[in-house]
Amino acid sequence: MEHGEENINWEEISKVMREGKKSSEAGSGADSSKIQHSKIYDSLYEELLDKCNPKNFMEPYDKKKVDAANLIYKALLESKPSYGCYSNQEIRNIKDQAVRELGISISNSLYRKLINYCDPKRFMEPYDFEAVQVANEFYSLVEKSKDDIVELEELQHKILRNEVIKSYREKEHDNVKKNVEVPSNDDNDIYAWVFLGVVIIHILLAYYLIR
Repeated sequence: MEHGEENINWEEISKVMREGKKSSEAGSGADSSKIQHSKIYDSLYEELLDKCNPKNFMEPYDKKKVDAANLIYKALLESKPSYGCYSNQEIRNIKDQAVRELGISISNSLYRKLINYCDPKRFMEPYDFEAVQVANEFYSLVEKSKDDIVELEELQHKILRNEVIKSYREKEHDNVKKNVEVPSNDDNDIYAWVFLGVVIIHILLAYYLIR
């Protein structure tokens, strides 16, 4: 090494290495916790693609997890389900591997989304006997499948295609649209009085300016 080279501050480098080691040990789950966000996923496959991306394990860097994530991510891309939101058995196996090797957790966002969508209370105004009955059935099934992401995906498929719920939602949407688009007579009266007030003010101003 030549004397002209920049001096290396070994003390600083050691400090960085020690801190990096501490954060890696103390936060062995920190890398996976970074990606345990509240995003709502439509399928297990979509969630695994997001959470098993090797880049998620680069800061702090974890060689073992980057290697594992790389293999899992490749397997995911090669195992893409060909039938909508359902997850085949291979995807379920990959999920178990990802939880075991990467320390990720599978969110309950789909459960929360479905339990809210099927809440019988949402079909009470206006009241619809059949819609409440169907919603209650689905609500019960979603509750029972709370911890089974694959079962929840299948339920989501059935719920979104159910004609009774679909019809109720369409009517609800149409009613909201009508209420927004059609102004009430009271609103029209207010606009008329405001306009009249503005006209009177302009007339008075013109009168005083002429004088």
